Amino acid sequence: MIKKIKINKFARFDKFKFDRVNEFERFNVLYGWNYSGKTTLSRAFAVFDKNELPPHYDDGIDFELESESVGIVKSIEPTDLTKIKTKVFNSDYIEENLFFKTTGASNILVLADKAQDIMEKIEKIDKELDILNKNVSGYKKQETENKTFLEKTRTKESAIIKEKLHTGFTATTFLSYANKINSEGASADFLIKDDDLICKKRSTAISEKDKINIPDIPLISILDTENIKNLLNEIVSISHPLERLNDNKNAEKWVREGITHHKDSSICFYCGEKLTQETINGINAHFDKSYTEFIEKSDEQKNNTKKIPAFTNLPDTSSFYEQFENKYLKAKVKLEEKRESYNYAIGKIHKLIEKKQKTVTQTITFDLDFDFNEINKQIQIINTEIISKHNTFNDDFDSQKDKALEELKKHYVLEILLGKDYQHSEKLYNDAIKGINETNTLIKEKRTEKAELEAKISESDAGADKINKVLDRLFMGNSDIKIEPKSALGDDKYVLKRCGTSAHNLSEGEKTAMAFAHFIACLDSKDLVSKHGNIILFIDDPISSLDNNHIYSVYAEIKRLKNEESLVSGKKQKKYKQIFVSTHNYNLFNLLTGVFNK
Repeated sequence: MIKKIKINKFARFDKFKFDRVNEFERFNVLYGWNYSGKTTLSRAFAVFDKNELPPHYDDGIDFELESESVGIVKSIEPTDLTKIKTKVFNSDYIEENLFFKTTGASNILVLADKAQDIMEKIEKIDKELDILNKNVSGYKKQETENKTFLEKTRTKESAIIKEKLHTGFTATTFLSYANKINSEGASADFLIKDDDLICKKRSTAISEKDKINIPDIPLISILDTENIKNLLNEIVSISHPLERLNDNKNAEKWVREGITHHKDSSICFYCGEKLTQETINGINAHFDKSYTEFIEKSDEQKNNTKKIPAFTNLPDTSSFYEQFENKYLKAKVKLEEKRESYNYAIGKIHKLIEKKQKTVTQTITFDLDFDFNEINKQIQIINTEIISKHNTFNDDFDSQKDKALEELKKHYVLEILLGKDYQHSEKLYNDAIKGINETNTLIKEKRTEKAELEAKISESDAGADKINKVLDRLFMGNSDIKIEPKSALGDDKYVLKRCGTSAHNLSEGEKTAMAFAHFIACLDSKDLVSKHGNIILFIDDPISSLDNNHIYSVYAEIKRLKNEESLVSGKKQKKYKQIFVSTHNYNLFNLLTGVFNK
């Protein structure tokens, strides 16, 4: 039992030392006017009911109880709050354990420990769930709109890819490649940025195997310029030169050629005059053996230094696969340019030889800066870069075609994936999916939280029958107020009825009676003694808001609680270890103290 209470600080109590006051007995009645501190005192006892200090006391709470069994327990020591077990009825109990809600048809009553707080939390959760469900609807609309856009885009673009590559390609194929690109990492590597390369790969992808291997173009025999240089540097000595011919090299050439036409003639074919032996001998002496041999040698060199005729044996353009055709056409044009340059250089060499034949006694500088091997280099380029690759592709046609198809499919799909509209819509779609999942998780959490709160209501053991019986006792069998379970709302919620019809506008007295009935019913329903051992009751102003007609019924309930017994270890004993009753009603005070001395 509690023997004393000392309050250093708690609301209106300040350094209360319990002086000149008898120690508490098992049954204690405290009398005081309103605002004299009765409810505050009950809240001190309620600390050991709730195992926590009440909120909103900014000045602090500091008190101690002296217990017969456990000694001094202090409010400032958290571990002390569980050493004593109390059950307290006061105005806080009414607010915390009964929740009244007026609907269009009836008053709903919820009965539970801290019902007001629980129902407020449940109503808050319901509002949050309503918002979350609306958010889910919004996300689903966003998901549907963007899913439709993405599906239409994939269908449209798949038809274009199918047309470009001449192969089957559907929206499902598109999605498969999109997933493949995303899973393979560096997606930018699949994008082909060179338009020419795209064209080549497309030619490969759509080509059909109807070609054969092409032989190499034979190389051309290239002029040896060293022989030319040696010929131009050679000096020929004439033993008996004719001055008239030395001074006129064109005439010398003309005469040299004319000798062959006059071997058996004594008449000059030009002037018709007689050719004397002396004239012939003089001319032959001018064109001696060394001169003649050089002229013959230089003529032979000139004849061997030939121009390259037009190419007639080159492969036809149609012999190549489409991806090689354009490059081959450009290479042929360049080869023709090389041929023309080569022939132009040969023409210059012919002129140098002709010039040398006119001035056999002098050297001629070979001043031609030209790489005669350029034409063969161009032929080799065609052979290695075009013909060889054509042949390799032809030999490995199927794998080359498949490779080009695969690369282009990834390229075309990635182009769409990187498009501004597609990316924006995909982001909105993914955001919607994420929003739905996260919001549904929140909804699940909120529903779990709500279920836990509702479970606390369901744990209330004070059923409708027990509460109605207490109400009958309080109103001495004439209670107009009854509660009935409303199964549609759950067994933990009740409908209030007055005289058989839905009750509205409950008076404060009716609410107080309902709360006190709930308190009594809970004490009867819960096996508090077996769970907690010695129980201390504190009942604060039980007839607040009730008229004097109910004093006797309240008094009777308190008397019953005082005398109630329970079996402990096979022996009967008082069910409640100690009882405190505080009241501002003098008549109730007289009833309680008149019958029970102390």
